[in-house]
Amino acid sequence: MLLWAGALIQAPHRELALQRGIEPLGVYVSYVFHGSPANRSGLHAMLRIVEINGEKIETIDVFKKQIEKYKNNKFIQIKVLDLLDRESLISVKQNKYYWPDRRIYRVNDEWRSSDSYIESTEQ
Repeated sequence: MLLWAGALIQAPHRELALQRGIEPLGVYVSYVFHGSPANRSGLHAMLRIVEINGEKIETIDVFKKQIEKYKNNKFIQIKVLDLLDRESLISVKQNKYYWPDRRIYRVNDEWRSSDSYIESTEQ
């Protein structure tokens, strides 16, 4: 799971695809913190991010690589799909000083977080 621009991002749930009959494309926004850049831009929970600046997002690893390419305070255009597969475009201006990217993972029944996406640990 990742915390990016104040949004919790994870791989799409299998149940989401089964219940809604939609492809598990992109990455899933499970929560957005109030006042965050994601919140101010209109990104909200239950959306799937499928493109960043026109480049397809297929997995959470691809998402991590894409967001690492962009510097602080630059707008990023993301294409999202809602639960009815309707497309929207949202521009998010990152603020890594107040809303840094974090990696959230679980090791032996304990949740941990890290500033670095590159750090390799068991999930």
